[in-house]
Amino acid sequence: MDDFTVDKVGSCIDAIKNCGTEVDFVLPGYTSRLQVLDVGVNKPFKDYMRGYWEDYMVANVDNPKVQRHHIAQWVEMAWARVSIQTITNTWKSIGYEGFAAVNWSIRIGLFDNLF
Repeated sequence: MDDFTVDKVGSCIDAIKNCGTEVDFVLPGYTSRLQVLDVGVNKPFKDYMRGYWEDYMVANVDNPKVQRHHIAQWVEMAWARVSIQTITNTWKSIGYEGFAAVNWSIRIGLFDNLF
């Protein structure tokens, strides 16, 4: 786990261990090297999702309840905004060049049958 404070609470660690999982922590400062997708891909994705949520909340002040179909649409739109170049650059940042040759056409239309 990363160096997030709540992850280090004894009850959290005990619950994980009780599931038969060994607990280990990423040293502070190493998340960007060891959890590269958290920094390079998940962060922009979450930023886009937050933007959609904020826009929704502003537009629906009188009825702010978010429906599942809204979230599904936001996921589709946010994922579409995480560019192939962003994903490739994320892996390149740690010295992995193999993603440059990946056929990314599978990413196109990922959510076509969702709605």
